[in-house]
Amino acid sequence: MDWGGLPTATPDSRFAVVSQLSNSGYANYHSLVASWRRSFAHGFQGQISYTWSHALDTVSNGGVLSFSYDSIVNLHSLNYSNADYDVRHNLTGGFIWEMPKLRNRWLNSAVGGWSAGGRLSDYTGTPFSVTNSGIQGLSTTVGETVLADVLDSHVRTECGRSAVTTPCFAASQFAPSTTQANLGNLPRNSFRGPGLFNLDGSVFKTAVRRERLRMDFGVNAYNLLNHPNFSDPVSDLASSGIGLIQATAINTSGPYGFRGGPSGRALVVMGKLVF
Repeated sequence: MDWGGLPTATPDSRFAVVSQLSNSGYANYHSLVASWRRSFAHGFQGQISYTWSHALDTVSNGGVLSFSYDSIVNLHSLNYSNADYDVRHNLTGGFIWEMPKLRNRWLNSAVGGWSAGGRLSDYTGTPFSVTNSGIQGLSTTVGETVLADVLDSHVRTECGRSAVTTPCFAASQFAPSTTQANLGNLPRNSFRGPGLFNLDGSVFKTAVRRERLRMDFGVNAYNLLNHPNFSDPVSDLASSGIGLIQATAINTSGPYGFRGGPSGRALVVMGKLVF
């Protein structure tokens, strides 16, 4: 393989990998947002929002703290494409119900003061790239990601949950490491993984309410339906199981913060004292 006259051996073994940082990156973002909010009777209110958006950049998160592992590629012409966190369609909703105050003071103290809430998230998957780390002399020496060379123009680029059992794409649709002679022919992040659906809920009670003191207790349920969401399929031609999803996605609204997990249902008992 000819890389334009580059030496076949490292001139100085102390410099095995060369990294370059630059401030020449740029990004664009376009979006359309529609929302509806309504307050109903008996303490119930809710809202729902839809966002269509398209985020493009040359490298996401500066390429230092990358959102995904394939944010940096070699050719500038292939860099400017979908951002790592480009979510094209995003539907969110939420509601809260506050139990109306009962007329009987003693009855209200015993069974009143309860509130219930929920939050819905449903959005399309984030983009990823199919890469080829098996190319010797570039990915292992220069230390950058090499995009795979697509041979089949009809390769599937939208990968849903069916890729758990049926590969979304096959290695035969890309040039093998021994014959690939370029840095890829599709822009970075041209493929897209499965979407995510999540429903969180909470029930809590205000046990004590004073002028300068309030005590709440209850339970929060993350991924209330225990609905499985899946991560992107294997996308490195040098790895086994290419095109197959092999892991579940972490709940983005879990009890441990953004992408803090877990992927399944989580129940958290809550107590809060405000003074």
